[in-house]
Amino acid sequence: MSDTQAISSSAQVVEAKPAPVVAVDDNPILFYCKDCAEIVETRRVGGKYVYTCKKCGTKNVAFGTKKSIYGFFKLADKEKAKLREEKREEKRRMQMEKSSKSLPPRAV
Repeated sequence: MSDTQAISSSAQVVEAKPAPVVAVDDNPILFYCKDCAEIVETRRVGGKYVYTCKKCGTKNVAFGTKKSIYGFFKLADKEKAKLREEKREEKRRMQMEKSSKSLPPRAV
């Protein structure tokens, strides 16, 4: 008996399981305009890695994954600060409405 026959007769047949479907855009590339200070849509200029902002038209655009852009430009911190400020404003408005309703009108 040859070596190949011995290996093939002792080998077990294992059925291949289908690979799970993975979304293609796990780490999509984002474009951040440094002049607009926000995530923007872009136009590609030439064949190199140069992009212009569709909003303001400048070439001052950085690109990278969501994690890298948000980490480098600290966008998550800015968004959290904006939400905190909106909550404070809402609370102030509620207090002003509450205080104006509780006070009787002044006699002139």
